[in-house]
Amino acid sequence: MKSLLAFLFVLGAAGSVLAASAPKRVLLVTTTTGFRHSSIPLGEKVIRELAARSGEFTIISTAESPDYPTYPEPGKQGGTGPALNEQVRKVLAPLMSAEALKSYDAIIFLSTVGQLPLPDMDAFFKWVADGGAIVGVHAATDSLHGTPEYAQMMGGAFDYHGRQAVGEVVTVDPGHASAASWGAARSLHEEWYIFKLYDRGRVRSILSMNARPDDGRGAAGAAGHFPVSWARSQGKGRIFYTSMGHREDVWDPVATPPGSTTRMNAPEVAHAFQAHLLGGIRWALGLAPGESIPQPE
Repeated sequence: MKSLLAFLFVLGAAGSVLAASAPKRVLLVTTTTGFRHSSIPLGEKVIRELAARSGEFTIISTAESPDYPTYPEPGKQGGTGPALNEQVRKVLAPLMSAEALKSYDAIIFLSTVGQLPLPDMDAFFKWVADGGAIVGVHAATDSLHGTPEYAQMMGGAFDYHGRQAVGEVVTVDPGHASAASWGAARSLHEEWYIFKLYDRGRVRSILSMNARPDDGRGAAGAAGHFPVSWARSQGKGRIFYTSMGHREDVWDPVATPPGSTTRMNAPEVAHAFQAHLLGGIRWALGLAPGESIPQPE
């Protein structure tokens, strides 16, 4: 009897270890009801590779839905209106219902432009406050403009951008997992967002620019705080956001934007961005170090 009890104890302990180390479940949302970024398919591919490389989380993607819309040519405005909204609603209804949310540890919004028809907004925000993690990439802040609670949760909302330009992105919080491989500063060619509803006192700045890039929409080189990546908490939930990820050559060390044979970024930029994003995902899942308390300005 003692040997049987010992065996059951060991079996139970082993089961607990396996349960504790089971990969986290992450829903990747790539549906859009507005501008469709050409980098979304590549972004999904890279995120799946990061998940496989990490072994700490698995991806459940909206793109796997049989109702996933057929979008127009990548990078072109179009495919908006009631018909697309209904298609997206069919995709999100089962994947983001109040019951389905309970099965995820995190949700990644990948350039999800537009007013996404989430099936239960109240359940979604409650899920976050109860400990769900949110990772927003690039145009995740250009989403749900008609839902003020979303911008408040994310820490800001897309206002506008100018032409793509080189910007020097500096590390504000070197102790955050998402900045571990960035270095003190790194320059890259990207589409830079200017935000509204952003309050530096409500977020933990991770990466930013200290001078405005030459984007044609303001005084190039003007000093200031131009946020790029940040983290924050909402209730028990963790939110990580990075505004980078527009260009294919930011995502991948060999890819080029559609219709181009020229890369504007060195492969090292893509490697650094991937490490940045993976660090942010791992932090949001509670698997890597980092603070979400706003720094003194």
